[in-house]
Amino acid sequence: MPRMGPVQSGDSLRFTYRITNFESQGQTPTILQGGTKIEIQVSTDCGETWENIFVITNLNHQPTIQMRERKISLESFVGENIKIRFHGIWGASDFWFDLDNINILSCAADMELSAAVTPATPGQFDGSATIEVGLGNPPYQYTWSSGNTTKTATNLGPGSYTVTVLDSHGCTDEITFSLGTSAVQDPADFARVSLYPNPASGITTLEVQFRQSTDAQLEILNPQGQRVHWISTKEATQITENIDLEGMAPGLYLVRILADGQTMTRKLVKQ
Repeated sequence: MPRMGPVQSGDSLRFTYRITNFESQGQTPTILQGGTKIEIQVSTDCGETWENIFVITNLNHQPTIQMRERKISLESFVGENIKIRFHGIWGASDFWFDLDNINILSCAADMELSAAVTPATPGQFDGSATIEVGLGNPPYQYTWSSGNTTKTATNLGPGSYTVTVLDSHGCTDEITFSLGTSAVQDPADFARVSLYPNPASGITTLEVQFRQSTDAQLEILNPQGQRVHWISTKEATQITENIDLEGMAPGLYLVRILADGQTMTRKLVKQ
């Protein structure tokens, strides 16, 4: 192989190989016998000396007629100009050694991730976000802090999200962004709404005053949009509700009050 360098942080050597029975013309897999091994070596002095960075032996070789991929980190050679060679040592038995797709793969320091966000409606989990990759090698794998695994996540509520992206070469990067709510004014029927303490870990108190007597419902939604607390009142001018958060998981919740066809929403953080 030609000399490669200088090596950068995140670089790796990748190749595919297989070892098959000689007499079968490559149609039957074989083990490595009698100390036979394939040494993958690096030189930092233009080939004067070599050191092993990986050795294929009977202990780590899995017999198959399919090409297998190996990835070897070059992190210990960052800043060096290097040569790489494959050195075979024969011990016993004849075999075919097929080697292909030899590459030095480099990961960008920044994959230039961005998030296109659609805010959620107040009181709803109907927001969405799409992750775009500027630098990388598709296809990509996505791991969201919310549990999603696709490029676009839907049914999101307000909050902070972190997405880790893994490309086909093993390069990875992550992005953290906030998803808010679309701007709306508080409904006219609500005179005052207070929620304290917030954040809270035990008891939090919700106080609501209406401008006129009304039927009302109070509900609390968890990050998955599931209702975890609910009450209703008839012809009320105010609501005072002590909410026990003891059994709820930490995270962001939505407190939603519905009255006369109008909705008021507040965020509640459980510590």
